[in-house]
Amino acid sequence: MGFEFYAEHSLSKWPEYHSVLHELRDEHGNQMLTIHMNVDPLRFSPGVLKRMQREFAALRQCTDATIFAIEDFPDDDKWERYVSHMGFEFSSRVECTDGQSRRCFVSKKKNNEHDKHSDLPADDPAVGGAAALPSAGVRAGID
Repeated sequence: MGFEFYAEHSLSKWPEYHSVLHELRDEHGNQMLTIHMNVDPLRFSPGVLKRMQREFAALRQCTDATIFAIEDFPDDDKWERYVSHMGFEFSSRVECTDGQSRRCFVSKKKNNEHDKHSDLPADDPAVGGAAALPSAGVRAGID
């Protein structure tokens, strides 16, 4: 059994965009967070992007958890540029429930004391390795 939906946490809601975290858990209680940032393309602007970056930076100050984002459409370069503005980096490809392979990006808090002293291997699900990814079609991106 893999990760299943546990809770949704609303982060921000503006006319230009809204974002939520989906908390997933497995049968052992391990947690995985995926972010969904839905943007109204007609209202998007450089100022909106800056607000989104500030809000995401504030979130990263509040949690050490690894946050995952999976593209809506395979190999979407525009989406990759968008999530890279938030500090997400490519992690791996995942097979989604619709049968398509999509890229997964991760955001890890930088300079974390816990990471410096952890004896968990980098691919351990508890620290956000590829094994932590569900095989479900978890969505994140620009609508």
